[in-house]
Amino acid sequence: SGYKVVVVPDSVSVPQAVSVATVPQTVYAAPAPAPAYRPHPYVRHLASVGEGMVIEHQIDDHHH
Repeated sequence: SGYKVVVVPDSVSVPQAVSVATVPQTVYAAPAPAPAYRPHPYVRHLASVGEGMVIEHQIDDHHH
């Protein structure tokens, strides 16, 4: 259950991890291949959008 959170900060920043914690884990748990996407920032971005577009918007503005 925590592996997802660990994968997120490794690809982006710590703030994203906090956002993921706020978002329902069920939504983020849906994309099982999320960890496999870790090496690819672009795909990681898409996965983040699926977990929470609102959160992704904030992170995108901060990360990009």
